[in-house]
Amino acid sequence: MSPKRLLGGLVKMISVNGLPLIGIDWEGMQDVIQPLCEAMNLTVNSHNMRQYVSKVAAGIDKEISMEVEGRLLSLKADIASKMRRSVLGLNAQFVDSKGELQKRTLAVAELAERHTGAYLKDEVFRILDHLGIRPQQIYSISIDNGSNMVKMASLMAKETLEDTGTYEFEEDLEGEEIVDGNHDEDERDLVVEGMLQELESIVSHTAVTVRCGAHTVQLVVSDACKEYQPELKKLSKLTVSYQNVKYKNFFDVSGGRYPPTPVATRWNSNYLMAVSLLDQKDFFDKLGQEFKELVTTT
Repeated sequence: MSPKRLLGGLVKMISVNGLPLIGIDWEGMQDVIQPLCEAMNLTVNSHNMRQYVSKVAAGIDKEISMEVEGRLLSLKADIASKMRRSVLGLNAQFVDSKGELQKRTLAVAELAERHTGAYLKDEVFRILDHLGIRPQQIYSISIDNGSNMVKMASLMAKETLEDTGTYEFEEDLEGEEIVDGNHDEDERDLVVEGMLQELESIVSHTAVTVRCGAHTVQLVVSDACKEYQPELKKLSKLTVSYQNVKYKNFFDVSGGRYPPTPVATRWNSNYLMAVSLLDQKDFFDKLGQEFKELVTTT
C-alpha cells in the first residue's frame, strides 16, 4: 500500500461510489485508515480530502484538454433533476490519434438558474472554455426534444458562426486587398466573392444538431398510448393501492412482487407496470378475490 494508492482509493470512494466527504471523519472509517495514515505520515480528513478530490479533477481536466486539442468533437447533453436539484451532463466523442473512438465526460454541472436555452448555452460554453475547447471544434451536439435544449443548440450554432465569421473577416480586412485603394473593380469583386465563399464554408461547418432517437421514439409511443390513458390511469392507481400496509401480508405470504408505479418522466414505466401485472396475473386475480376493492377489470 502506497500513499498514492490510499488517497486514490478514497477519492474513488467519494467521486465514484458516493461516499460523502464527511464519511472520511466517521469513527469507523478513521479506525480503518488511521493506522495506514500513521505508517505513511499522512493526515486524512474531510477538509484535505476535498483538496485531493479537486486536485485529481484538475488533473483529469488537463488530460482531457490534451486529448481533444484540435480534434472534432460530437457532444451529448442532457439534464437530470431530482430532489430540487438539477445537473447538466456533457460528454464528448472523438477519434484519437490511433483512429479509435473515445468518449469522455466533460462535466456534470449543477444548474443554478431556470433552464432557458440561453442559460444552458452559456453553461456549455463555460465548460468548453474551461477545457480549452473552441466552439469551432464541435461537429455535432445530440440533445433531446425539449424546446430549451433545441434553443440551446440553435444559439450555440449562431454564436459560433458569428465569432468565426468576425475572426475570419477581420483578418481579411487587415489584408492589402481591402485597405489598398489602388485595386481595380474586378479585383475587388474577386475579394468579395472569396469572402462570400468563405462565409458559405463557415455556415456549412456549424455544429449539426442531432435529436436523440430514443427520446423521439418515446414521444411517438407516448402519443400512441394517449388512446389508452383511462385504462392506464386505473392501473396506475391500483399499483399505488397495492403498497398499502393492509395488503403487505398477502404479498409476503404469496410471494408476489409489487409492480412498478408509472412516472410521467420515466421512459417505459407504463410498459414495465403492464408487464409486471401480466406476468403475475394469477397472483393479482387472487388478490382481487381476497380484497374486492382491488379487482382488476381493465
